Amino acid sequence: MEYFQQQALVISAKEVLPRMRRTAKQSWIKQKILDRMEERRKAKLMDMDLYRKLNKEVRKMCKQVGEKWFNKQCDEIKVNPRNIHQKIKYIVYKKKIASGHCVKAKNGSVLIDQKNIQDIWDEYIEELYNDNLT
Repeated sequence: MEYFQQQALVISAKEVLPRMRRTAKQSWIKQKILDRMEERRKAKLMDMDLYRKLNKEVRKMCKQVGEKWFNKQCDEIKVNPRNIHQKIKYIVYKKKIASGHCVKAKNGSVLIDQKNIQDIWDEYIEELYNDNLT
């Protein structure tokens, strides 16, 4: 019985919630590498030999492209040393990723639209301040 409930939940979640597109965690990762990573992810479920081959390929591509990108950044620093701190911050800075893309409203519905999510947060903050004042 639990299996069928789980499957029903998964199916309805796929219908209601938006599919988030995978994005590169590093600025130098190209779409070609992301596509290969997706192939690797799918191959992991089917064929481990193919997965290992694709994994080696992805790692090799990442190493080559990453090294080329870092060398380019170093060359830019050598050419224009005035902006060295700004360039280092750009290279080292980790992008903060928001964890949630949907919020549950008071009535139990799941909100996906950014405008609606902002309205819910505004309401929540107002309630917090009103409770503290009284």
